[in-house]
Amino acid sequence: MSDVTKITFDDNSGKGTLTMYKNPFNNGRRYYARFDRDTITMEQIIARIQKKDLGTNALMVKHITGLIKAEILEALSRGEAVNILDLGTLFITADASAENGSASDLTVAGFSAGFTPSALTNDALKELSVKKITVADHSPRIERLFDTYDEEERDEFTAGTRVRMTGANMKLGGETSGLYLCPADGDGSIADDEGSWTKIGSSLLKANLASRIEFIIPRGQAAGTYRILLHTSYAGGGRSLKTVRKAQSGVIRVAEA
Repeated sequence: MSDVTKITFDDNSGKGTLTMYKNPFNNGRRYYARFDRDTITMEQIIARIQKKDLGTNALMVKHITGLIKAEILEALSRGEAVNILDLGTLFITADASAENGSASDLTVAGFSAGFTPSALTNDALKELSVKKITVADHSPRIERLFDTYDEEERDEFTAGTRVRMTGANMKLGGETSGLYLCPADGDGSIADDEGSWTKIGSSLLKANLASRIEFIIPRGQAAGTYRILLHTSYAGGGRSLKTVRKAQSGVIRVAEA
């Protein structure tokens, strides 16, 4: 514990950021929004009080808030709900279940706290403004390719080489996912004939992560110019998207083994 007592406290300023996320489950909304948290501490609240009331004794305020916190925690430990300064009610919820619907089989896994905001709190949100709005892009990206033998970044590989592909949101998942070597024509476009694509089988896939995929180019792969094409519908937590997201690498050259 620090032996220094703070008398003045730094404040935090600014409004929040609203981040828009593409809706992965196609339920009618193209995006959903999350207001990014910008949590302030009690010290920052005291700093704001000091700005508005220069005569405030910061040490006394901190002492009193500590006493209030202790009383709130004691009330919760007694099973009581607490009205917090008319801002809302802090209450207890139970995680309980009963087998076969019988009260005699009731088990309680634990307790947690819930909070119901008051009308006063909800009214304060009407004054909220947004500092900026950003759009989160979760599309897969293939950024760099390495030969794992010498860890050199390359755009030319020999058949049979183990390749490390780095990027973002690349993890393969879903029934229609796959990693393909696709012949590229003179202008670098992927051949339309999917029959000419080589799918990297599961036995050749050595790592499958969001930021890193490793695979072996089949030994019998014909020499030529290719792009690596990635299809995935992985949504995290074992879930799959309804749509397939795609990414492709730059043009690479494959040489015969």
